[in-house]
Amino acid sequence: MEVAFTVYADFENYASGIYHHVTGSQVGGHAVKVVGWGTEDGTKYWKIANSWNPYWGEEGYFRIKIGDGSGIEDQAVASSPTAKWSWAGDKVEVVEVADSPCCQGACKVAGEEKYYSVAKSMSGTMHCGECCMNPSKYNLYHIFEKNLTKADNDTPCATTFGYTKYDSTATHGFGPVKMTLDLYDLPSEVVV
Repeated sequence: MEVAFTVYADFENYASGIYHHVTGSQVGGHAVKVVGWGTEDGTKYWKIANSWNPYWGEEGYFRIKIGDGSGIEDQAVASSPTAKWSWAGDKVEVVEVADSPCCQGACKVAGEEKYYSVAKSMSGTMHCGECCMNPSKYNLYHIFEKNLTKADNDTPCATTFGYTKYDSTATHGFGPVKMTLDLYDLPSEVVV
């Protein structure tokens, strides 16, 4: 899993152990790869492969305290081990489909707000998708839905765009890095 985190001045002097920010100002950000996790003396940590060189830190790796405030848990991107590689521009999408809607009406979890996306499916059918999500995670969820927009009502697909026919519920991503949307179609035209 690829992650990014905020780098503070004291990170540059890391040699070994479980890192957590203690002193120094923010000096930038850094993208790295999570390769494992563990616990040492009651402290939970992520094991990270760094890109600097094999002599830095713990032979090119470092451990960082889980939940240390660096943002590492909030900036993660991953793919399924069964993901299929494609050339840039190929339309490859892996989704899980649920049997019933997840996000109809007002969001039920405190802190979540309604978002929507209007886009074509892989088969070319236009859908409107609705989801409830924490606004602070927008940049992460935006990876899966490029058109993701904050709604100004609880039923944006029906109220704003006229998509009233429930189609399916789809989940993009996996594990903690995923989002689920209820998909709606335009109603069938009545022939008179």
